[in-house]
Amino acid sequence: MTANSKPTSQLAERKEWCQRLPMWRPKGDDSGECRCELPGHQDDRPSLYVGFRTSQGTFNCLGCGCKGTMVEYCKTTGKNDAPFHSPERSRREQPKYVYHKVDGTQLLRITRTIGKDGKKSYLQERWEAGAWCWGGVKPAPLYAAPRLASAPPGSSVFLVEGEKCADRLIDGGLLATTAPGGAQKVDKVDLDYLELLLSLGSVGLPDNDLPGYRHILQFGRILRDELAIDIKVLLLPGLGEGHDVFDWLQNRLTKELLALVPSAMTFHEFESRFDDLTMQWTASKPQLELLGDPGPNEWDATPVEYPRVEFVEDRVDAEPEPEPEEPQEIPWPAPIAREAYHGIIGEITRTIEPHTESDAVAILIQTLVMAGHLIGDGPHVPVERTKHRTNEYALLVGKTGKARKGTSWDNVYAVASAAMGVGPEGIQIIGGLGSGEALTSAVQDRPEDKQSTVSEVSNRKRQLILEVEFAHVLKVQGREGSTLSPIMRTGWDGGPISNRTKFTSVTATGHHLSLIGHITGKELRDLTKGVEIANGNANRFIHVAVKRSQFLPEGGALTDQDVVNLGRKLRACIERAKQLGQVPVIRDQEAKWLWGQIYRDLSEGLPGLSGSLLARGEAHVVRLSLLYALLDGSSMVRKEHLLAALAVWDYSVASVRYFFGDRLGNPLADNILSELRARQAGLTRTEISKLLHGNKSSSDIGRALQFLEEQGVARKQKQRDQGQKRPAEVWIAENDHSMIYLQPAKDSLKLIPAGLATYESESANLFETEASAMDITAETGVI
Repeated sequence: MTANSKPTSQLAERKEWCQRLPMWRPKGDDSGECRCELPGHQDDRPSLYVGFRTSQGTFNCLGCGCKGTMVEYCKTTGKNDAPFHSPERSRREQPKYVYHKVDGTQLLRITRTIGKDGKKSYLQERWEAGAWCWGGVKPAPLYAAPRLASAPPGSSVFLVEGEKCADRLIDGGLLATTAPGGAQKVDKVDLDYLELLLSLGSVGLPDNDLPGYRHILQFGRILRDELAIDIKVLLLPGLGEGHDVFDWLQNRLTKELLALVPSAMTFHEFESRFDDLTMQWTASKPQLELLGDPGPNEWDATPVEYPRVEFVEDRVDAEPEPEPEEPQEIPWPAPIAREAYHGIIGEITRTIEPHTESDAVAILIQTLVMAGHLIGDGPHVPVERTKHRTNEYALLVGKTGKARKGTSWDNVYAVASAAMGVGPEGIQIIGGLGSGEALTSAVQDRPEDKQSTVSEVSNRKRQLILEVEFAHVLKVQGREGSTLSPIMRTGWDGGPISNRTKFTSVTATGHHLSLIGHITGKELRDLTKGVEIANGNANRFIHVAVKRSQFLPEGGALTDQDVVNLGRKLRACIERAKQLGQVPVIRDQEAKWLWGQIYRDLSEGLPGLSGSLLARGEAHVVRLSLLYALLDGSSMVRKEHLLAALAVWDYSVASVRYFFGDRLGNPLADNILSELRARQAGLTRTEISKLLHGNKSSSDIGRALQFLEEQGVARKQKQRDQGQKRPAEVWIAENDHSMIYLQPAKDSLKLIPAGLATYESESANLFETEASAMDITAETGVI
């Protein structure tokens, strides 16, 4: 029937019935449509469009997006006298799915109906005033919210598309959730409900079609961008075209699904592999074909091994893109001083070095961090109220695929696993950090800790973070609202970590976090942001420049027995250190005197970015010297341990200066400083403005010059040339700053006998003075 045809008796009957709806407003005499008020909306003006030309009728609410047939409308509202009729067997109703609040209160009900032609439609109703009313909920909730809120931290939750799939997993004893509206409505979910996933391990299960892949992409991106949660993605093997996890479980048990979870890929890998292809996909392209077709008619017969992210960086990028050359103004750091090869650390490094293309310093620094991880949080150096323990953060910086960072890690891991094994009492590695909440959950306090021994709890909270793609961590830290940076800082310090959200509260105490990261120089410069410098996260890392040391086309000749022997020696050193327990480790007299000689220079620091990255030098030297002492079987830090620590730190200073030079982190200030250093006589403001082609305002130049002065790299002076009435303001670059600690320390060793005698004499006088003061206090009773 067209809009211009005359109404039939049935049409007139339906129109007459619609006229009794609240706020009736026809669109036209014979149009067959009108606007009304949806019950429960209390609209100022009608938002419900009703079409009454067909026997079933249609409705569409512009206010809440609810739509369907008038048959469904009347059935829900109880209007039994309506002249709308559904053809027999034209649609079959599916179960209703109810969304709840965290406290279990009903919130949203979705009814799915499937027409005769197989077309699906969804009707949403919200629970209001003790009854179901038409319309959805904005923002939308997550399905099975009470289960998510009560799940133990660290539990796996499956992200699926559709309530039917979620119910199938829940019925199988698993944790699952979805969002109302499917793939197109994930971005409408309430952030408070998404926060329920912070303490859980989320695993995306995409349907095997284009919307299914896009659904997981959208879900993963929202969680990553809004809450810094990195999900895993599991592509189900043997899944038919257009099928989902409900179909996959028809002839399988849920435990088979759980067994596949460890093989899930990271969201970063899923996104990088499929993001550029999503627009080219079609719904008919089989999932297995995307991962590498095993051959025709072999999908069901041949098991498919899905690729996983490797720890070794060299295996991740088979053909790395060429990286720009590093800055040439500053030479590559000189080889690390021989003092760093003290004790078992030196023996391990020198044994492996001839048989690897990796840089010796990469082996040395990773072995130090690994040893600190294995020793745990027992021995420490007290500095006022602070306890510096054996945990350290180290960042290996070198070209992708050329610096052999991953190969160096393989060698260190082999020796450490031969020494202590892998597990609760040995190496415990976590990685792929996507949020501070994920890191906290790995070491959080648990109720069962009360029934465990102190050693068992301490071992569980002792974790080594391995990030062979540390650029990803820096990107996560740079997102607005990310908690990863402050939690990593607290983890290095050893203080309590606490994460509180609307629905969850997670606390971690007594943890022992160590970290090894791999990154390229370009990534480090591009991603080290001012906020990371300002909040002190970057200077908690020991930065070391690494490169290929030699070419071994046939590989090295390090035998398994060599690895076992090194592991046996390392284990003996670690066991001796662990036996000390919670004991404070102090310096002997020579080390105290030497520390006093270099402490002021160590505390001075450098200007600019380099100075900020090296601002925690004293703390790093303290921790490194503690490690060398413990691995030497000593309960005191001696001068050789302090010199070994200074050698490592000197190399870190040279590495930071190589990658960052004299950059200040202010592009305009860096540009001006470069021009000042090229002209020893200095430049006036007018000359500076001309060199910048007049593109910068006087105020911008003034702020940049003030910044240079505050950093101590430039100064201003007044100069009056002949014939000038007023002196000109001339800016001159200061001399270059540098700081090398080891050589002054080695020079000071020659003065130890005389200096130490003075030091001991002064210490004795101080002790006698303090003892006399204590006697007087005891006599007078005055405190």
